[in-house]
Amino acid sequence: MFPCYFITVEMCHWHLLMMWAGTAHTQTYQILALSFSDGVELKFDETTASKRLILEGDRKVKTVKNVEDKPARPENEDRFKRSQVFCVEGLKGVCYWEVERSGTVCIAAAYERVGRNWDSSGGLGCNELSWGLYCSKTKCTALHGKTSTKLELPSSKKIAVLLDWEGGILSYYSVSSEKLSLIHTFHAKFTEPLFPAFWFKTGSVTLCEIN
Repeated sequence: MFPCYFITVEMCHWHLLMMWAGTAHTQTYQILALSFSDGVELKFDETTASKRLILEGDRKVKTVKNVEDKPARPENEDRFKRSQVFCVEGLKGVCYWEVERSGTVCIAAAYERVGRNWDSSGGLGCNELSWGLYCSKTKCTALHGKTSTKLELPSSKKIAVLLDWEGGILSYYSVSSEKLSLIHTFHAKFTEPLFPAFWFKTGSVTLCEIN
């Protein structure tokens, strides 16, 4: 059986095998199968990476375990003080990406002008410029500004993110056995490109290839 979840009518330009399941006022489509033609291949932006993080190539980031392991990176105005990093590309339109997580991390999307300092203006999910899904071994929380929503902990370490920029939708899914299970959806009126971004307490994030 195919996984069943719902997607807004604005995303119909995706390559979908779908069944209409709506009303004249609230049209949605139930997805039976899909191919992610809007998948994006992300890369981490080293110029934004905190000195508390280690990059392994441009697709994996992990936290520093020992002080002596901190990489020697030059200071610049784009570099985060917190244990955070941006991806290179700001996204608009319909985009899909997947990450593999370990430890305690926040999988976020943010405007480029989010703060770089220690205060809340620079914390991913802690301000009006960013949205995030915080995951640890024991809990999962959706974060935006002063709002936090406790969620069921995803069963999989692989998380998919689906952005419909024009539709104002940012959704997170748990990925297992090629099935997507919805974790949470943010609704917002986006006004700037969104950069995939990550905060770390401990652990790592790997950017997955979209097959």
